[in-house]
Amino acid sequence: MKKVLLGFAVILLAVVAVSCSSKSNSPKDVAETFIQAMKSKNYEKAADCFYYEGTKDEIKADRAQVVAFMEKAGQSMEKDGGIKSYKINSIDEDGDKAVVKGEITYGNGEVDDDEIKTIKVDDKWYVDLDK
Repeated sequence: MKKVLLGFAVILLAVVAVSCSSKSNSPKDVAETFIQAMKSKNYEKAADCFYYEGTKDEIKADRAQVVAFMEKAGQSMEKDGGIKSYKINSIDEDGDKAVVKGEITYGNGEVDDDEIKTIKVDDKWYVDLDK
């Protein structure tokens, strides 16, 4: 029974670990995955799009803070009718960093310019926490 539970835990962890990075072959991919996660209110998946570094405890704490922040941001966006659509206008790539510039259209018709900073680590693109 322990082996079954351990196997399930390993599979679950692997799925969570690649849920954003598997589609993160470019700055555009990670930005779109991040925005789609926010649009669908999947804040855990949105948090998986970020790159974290440090000890396991530091990463766990940083990720928890990101999830909490994404939840608050999502509540704020809901006041504007949620994300209706996202359009990418340009990508400024410079080596292992890039800025994805676009527009978010909310359900109430309001349009905001948006920039998502990204970073490439081990050949995968992530949203950059930019500490």
